Amino acid sequence: MTCPGGKSRISPSNPHPLCVGCGLYQYAADGMTPTLRWTVDGARCENHRPKSPRAIGGEAGEACEAKAAEVADFDSRGASDVIYDYLKLHGRTSGEVLVDMAVSLGFKPHDQRSFGPVMARLVAKKRIKCVGVVERRKGHGSAGARLWEAI
Repeated sequence: MTCPGGKSRISPSNPHPLCVGCGLYQYAADGMTPTLRWTVDGARCENHRPKSPRAIGGEAGEACEAKAAEVADFDSRGASDVIYDYLKLHGRTSGEVLVDMAVSLGFKPHDQRSFGPVMARLVAKKRIKCVGVVERRKGHGSAGARLWEAI
């Protein structure tokens, strides 16, 4: 029996702990180093480890953006270009101001959280960077808004 990740087989004589997700004990390519990591509910192989909060948030943002494209015909590439051009022209700007500006220019998703992945892609492409935090205009007491600058 092998894990869906296709790692290694378990033998009945193997006394090591098993992955609680697939029931296997897995080794790295050298055949000696175990790849299991301990979690709250037991050992897990790399295919059955819980996702990090950042990974979960990233997936949620991408799902929101995909829904915006489908439901509201949201053009994330166009929004990305407009935000970058605005930052080049006006300098440091709050994320809230950038979103409001893009919405006023017609980039209207079903949910403004759809701009999260747009900003994340600009950061990943090293076109913008966060240079600070400013007081929020929205959010009802949540943490400050990010201040963005074009690179």
